[in-house]
Amino acid sequence: MPFLHHTGLTVADLERSLRFWRDAMGMEVLFQQEKDRGYLEAIVGEPGAHVRMAHLAFGGEGPRIELFQYLAPQGDHADVEPRNVGASHLCFLVDDLPRCMSSQWKKAAAMSRHVGFVHQRSYRH
Repeated sequence: MPFLHHTGLTVADLERSLRFWRDAMGMEVLFQQEKDRGYLEAIVGEPGAHVRMAHLAFGGEGPRIELFQYLAPQGDHADVEPRNVGASHLCFLVDDLPRCMSSQWKKAAAMSRHVGFVHQRSYRH
C-alpha cells in the first residue's frame, strides 16, 4: 500500500528553516546533504541544479519534511497566499494543545505568521 514519504518545501535559507522545524517545532534531522548536478538535474528538471537539503521527522520516523535550498539556479519567491492556486499547508495533530502552545510550538508561531493552532475536538474530517 502506498504511503506518504515526504513533503518537499523549497526554502530561501536552510539554516533559518532548520531553526524553525528542528528547534521550534521539535523535529529530528534525519540527514543533511548537498547535491550538485547529475541525477538531481533530472529529478527537479533544472539544468545546473545545486541544492542543500535536509530531511526531518517527528521522533525520527513517519512522514518527513524535505527542505531544499537552491544554490543554483537562483529562484524567486512564489506568491503563496492561501487563496492562490498552488498554496499549501500542513496540519499537525497534538495530544496536549495547551502544553504545545506554552512550549516550543509557541516559538514556532512567533517565527511565522502562518502557524495556527486547532484543537483536535474542533477538527472534522
